[in-house]
Amino acid sequence: MGTLLTPVELEEETIALSYPQEANLVVSPLLEEAIVVECLQTGLSRAELLPHLLNQFHAKKRPAQGIYAETIVLALAGYSDKRTLIPLLASLPYLPSDKKQAILPALAEQLWLIEPEDTLILHKKYRDNLRREIQKATTEHTMQTDITSEEADFLVAGMKALATIGDAKSKRLLHRWENLSTYTPNRATVRSAAKECLRLLEERLIQREQDRSPNTLHRDLADNIAKMERGRAVALLGEQIQSQVVASRRVVRKFKWIRIGLIMLLVGSLILVLWNGFKSEDLSVLIMLMLTLNPFMDILFQSRHKRENPLITAGGTSAFLRTLTTALIPFAEKRTLSVLLDGLECLGFSSLTEVQNLIAIVTNLLQKLEPGDEQYLTEENREFLRQVIRYYPTNNDELPIPSAFVEASQDALHVLQDTDSNSFAKGYIEK
Repeated sequence: MGTLLTPVELEEETIALSYPQEANLVVSPLLEEAIVVECLQTGLSRAELLPHLLNQFHAKKRPAQGIYAETIVLALAGYSDKRTLIPLLASLPYLPSDKKQAILPALAEQLWLIEPEDTLILHKKYRDNLRREIQKATTEHTMQTDITSEEADFLVAGMKALATIGDAKSKRLLHRWENLSTYTPNRATVRSAAKECLRLLEERLIQREQDRSPNTLHRDLADNIAKMERGRAVALLGEQIQSQVVASRRVVRKFKWIRIGLIMLLVGSLILVLWNGFKSEDLSVLIMLMLTLNPFMDILFQSRHKRENPLITAGGTSAFLRTLTTALIPFAEKRTLSVLLDGLECLGFSSLTEVQNLIAIVTNLLQKLEPGDEQYLTEENREFLRQVIRYYPTNNDELPIPSAFVEASQDALHVLQDTDSNSFAKGYIEK
């Protein structure tokens, strides 16, 4: 097991990362057997099998449930490709212990390659799974025996990954490992690594708080971002955009419940009037109630209009959100695609220069998606692209939606084998 790198060495280690295009295999009899089985069943070559397996995995609602799903996970673990990290992390809670042990080396290999900007794709549920596995190794009933070197490698790689992305919830876990009383060699190695990872995590958290200050975000944002190293800048902008998007969607949900409440109030009042007999004073009360609620009638109308055209007001326009997405554009890559699409969905289509530039960048990223790139689009992103494709033929120039964006959206969903968009014919977007 290699020694833990210092924070400076970690930065140097991750700078050279590039996503492998070739399918390189990890030597393991069990994983090799799973790949051979999948190749025979699908009739695909080993290089063709990887994107197929990634698609099969992401298409499942509950990963690694059943023998067939376990075989997919084992086969994915046989590839040295960073895109397998998300499926492997998602499968951890569902795999039996023997299968889990088999994929630990592959997980450790990919976790060592985590960069700060990978926080955009390493979502909460995957971090929770990783922390849970690290936590299990500290339970008392396992403390009497040592862990294997493969488990130690996985634990150290997992700690390093959580520290690199600045996962604040890992601080207590690392503290627990740091203060662990153990005399077994591999556990002692992990405890030593936990101390280094805790120091790195604390530095990340302090740095993050400084980056979140008003001086950084609201005063000369572009100049401040330009002074940061790439991973730090991408992580900061991505986090801020996501928080803006979450707040915008929360407002939309509140309006939805307000509409439901108003409808129920009106219907209930009408039922009460009819139940008690139609009296003139009841009619007056009902009229007064409707007049009182009249300011909210616009909300109901806008809701109907939004269902007819779901892209007009997707949460409102925010100058700060436009500034954030514009600052993220120079760092555009596949990992930022989901966040940029979230920003576009909330900003809505408009003729503003910043929005049109954002559309052009997102179009370019969509065109670069390849089979197996499912992790770069969330379900919310896919639904937004489906809405664009459905609405475009009836747009009538109401919204400045470039045809290139619609074509790229359709092609991206087709490449990722999105089953919910199968009804869209190839020539559907032609006006």
